[in-house]
Amino acid sequence: MLAYERFSGQQHMSEVDRTEPLSIRVRADTSLFLITFVWGSSFVVVKNVLRDAPPLGFVFFRFLLATLVCLLIALRRPRTPGLLRDGATIGALLAAGMVLQVLGQ
Repeated sequence: MLAYERFSGQQHMSEVDRTEPLSIRVRADTSLFLITFVWGSSFVVVKNVLRDAPPLGFVFFRFLLATLVCLLIALRRPRTPGLLRDGATIGALLAAGMVLQVLGQ
């Protein structure tokens, strides 16, 4: 039983429980579970891939795929000032951390 299904009375419900529909909360819980599963399993996948592939080539193609997915998502959203600059900065920092992590394995 989920925490927000435990109480049936209004007096025990939080503000979120009274205002958010159950379907949105279940969808949020499911999304968090799936993200946690993918995130956790990625370490095993990276370790196995690095046995046969060069580390920097792997990071390059991983970030290339992520860039294409982010571009598809960003094209649907309204443009904001500094979006590309901020995205490139954060991407570069993440890539640097990823390169160091992969080289350290």
